[in-house]
Amino acid sequence: MDRNLEWHQSLRVDRLLKRLEQNNMEGFYVNTREELIDKIKKLIPDKSIVGVGDSVTLFETGIIDLLRAGNYDFLDKYQEDLTREEKDDLYAR
Repeated sequence: MDRNLEWHQSLRVDRLLKRLEQNNMEGFYVNTREELIDKIKKLIPDKSIVGVGDSVTLFETGIIDLLRAGNYDFLDKYQEDLTREEKDDLYAR
């Protein structure tokens, strides 16, 4: 990546992380898919109940696979053949 572009991206990430902090949220920046998966594993304790919104990125980065295979109670609304009632139950949980 071009050094100027890398520098500019770094500034934008820093600004975003500061804005999150100002709104009482903690943000993290990772460079690779592997770093992301490691970070998620550290942030979500085993046996946690985990639900997700609609996100193609969660599939592209392998997070959905991690949640499905991990030691979590994953409220997996993407399961095939879910009935409307089953999906509503997941949303309620």
